[in-house]
Amino acid sequence: MIVKLNELNCDMKKSKIIISIVIAMFAIVSYCYCAESPDVLLEKGKLALYKNNYQAALPYFNETIELDSDNFEAYYYRGLTYLYLSELEKAIEDFTASIKYNPDFPDSYNNRGLAYNYLEKFHEALSDFTQAIKLDPQFAEAYMNRGSFYLYTEDFVNARKDFELAAKYNSTNPELYFLRGRLNYTEGKYKDAINDFTQAIKLGLNSQKVYYNRANGYVHEEEFSKAIEDYSKVLEIDPNDLNSLNNRAYCYDKLGEDELAKQDKARHQEIIDMLYPKPDFGNMKKVSDPNNKVSLEIPDSWHIWFNRDSNNINLLISQDKIDPYSDPLVIGATGGLVSNLPEDVLSGGVEGLVQFWEQSRISIAQRFAVYEYRQKKSMRIKGNDAIENIVRAKHKEGDIAFIMLEFAVITNNQIFFLILQSPEDAYYQFEDVFQKIIRSVEVNYSNEEKR
Repeated sequence: MIVKLNELNCDMKKSKIIISIVIAMFAIVSYCYCAESPDVLLEKGKLALYKNNYQAALPYFNETIELDSDNFEAYYYRGLTYLYLSELEKAIEDFTASIKYNPDFPDSYNNRGLAYNYLEKFHEALSDFTQAIKLDPQFAEAYMNRGSFYLYTEDFVNARKDFELAAKYNSTNPELYFLRGRLNYTEGKYKDAINDFTQAIKLGLNSQKVYYNRANGYVHEEEFSKAIEDYSKVLEIDPNDLNSLNNRAYCYDKLGEDELAKQDKARHQEIIDMLYPKPDFGNMKKVSDPNNKVSLEIPDSWHIWFNRDSNNINLLISQDKIDPYSDPLVIGATGGLVSNLPEDVLSGGVEGLVQFWEQSRISIAQRFAVYEYRQKKSMRIKGNDAIENIVRAKHKEGDIAFIMLEFAVITNNQIFFLILQSPEDAYYQFEDVFQKIIRSVEVNYSNEEKR
């Protein structure tokens, strides 16, 4: 068969047109099939979030926001994902965006409050929990979170009010009973605390913290066998839980189980030696200011700096080299000898000293974002009145926490003080050497300076 060339070309052009149309139609169909709507993407992200697959959830929320930039739910759920990932600043940013596009959604305030709380921005957290409750007066979780804030700040009256309201609107949340149990324990209502911890366990909170706290309640009620059962449950979950080993040994002692108590004490010390090996500080060396007014002992490799003005001697001690005008102190001490104390302080003895020290620390505490007393103690050191406090502090929100050992001793008309510090996580390594430094302090007075 003979086909004319122009007819062949024509048929080929038609075929190309048909193929192009088919390809275009296929592309349109493929696009319609693949390009998912913001609603579909949001639901897929929520499904991944509910399965605790946080990294898989984030791209869905990102795409939703790209396609629908004022979708408050997408910001909310992405914020929730960041909250679970402990990326708190990002969580706050997304909850804030969610509130911008829907200021009447209480969950955004509640969860932003949690993020603020984890960052120890307590004023902002309280404000958000309260706003969530205003928007939804039956929001049980917001009452519980605000009650937890009040419990932490030792506002026990408001804490109890909020826990009762939380229980009124949702009586099945085990975390609520754990928190109320802690409140009852703090207020010395140990039987009520035990009942709350038991209810938390019944509702599914089978965790170390609830068994440990119930065990402590049993100890106060002198139900040592039940306490041992709960401490043992904690140790099944975490065999290296030092507090449970220590407390179970105490209970065994109370029941006359000497061998079991001995085993727990030995295991407790073994774990401490394994997990927290103390550094070798070497020998201690004696140091003093140029006028030999103050002397003390510090580790051989440590550094000390003295400065004197008209009435006072200032000093710095550091594990590292010292630049007193710029370098921040990490591990070491600040201190000084202060002369010419007010007469009312001197005449008040140890009570006057404590009052003077408390007033001076109150003003200094205002420079810190966090300043919490853990222990306060009065004593006699080498015939003189002294105080020794332990404080947990943070210079700024978000900074690491420090433990500070405050020491002050008064004699004649002067007071000598040392404030020794280390990061909270490392304090156990330096506690012994800090005590050695304190116990070595000598303050010398000439006859003219004695009253």
